Amino acid sequence: MALGRTLLREDAEFHSYQMYEAGLALERELRESRPAEANHVLIAVARYHGVLVRAPRGLPCPFPHVDDALGTEAHGCVNLVTAGALARAHNLPAERVAAILGDEEPAHFVFSEEGLSWQGLSLSVPEIAAGRRYGIASLGSCSFAEPLEGLRSSGVLG
Repeated sequence: MALGRTLLREDAEFHSYQMYEAGLALERELRESRPAEANHVLIAVARYHGVLVRAPRGLPCPFPHVDDALGTEAHGCVNLVTAGALARAHNLPAERVAAILGDEEPAHFVFSEEGLSWQGLSLSVPEIAAGRRYGIASLGSCSFAEPLEGLRSSGVLG
């Protein structure tokens, strides 16, 4: 009898693992055709499951842009890291995360020695580090120069 109950018992951790796997599978499926939605899923997986994720290739620009090869809009690396860290630090709802991901105005992202702010929400340097350590850890790009040039041309880097 005890064995039967054990076999039928709901296992919350198993279901959490299933949701985690499903989220990553959805992100992979969306990556090529709908990268903007793939990034939303990536942040949700990192935030709700408390796991470290590495964003795949395709984020060479700092801010949202139209990817001609894919024929769709793609998020920028600044947006993705900022959205992930702010979502973690401030427990932001999905609508706010989507607004950060879609923000095309570099002036809305203010960097200083103390940290980063976006539209009244701020992150200290330790909060940014925690966002990178426990959320979006790294971004994929085939080039180091391309994102750097994008940051320079947008005025974020001098």
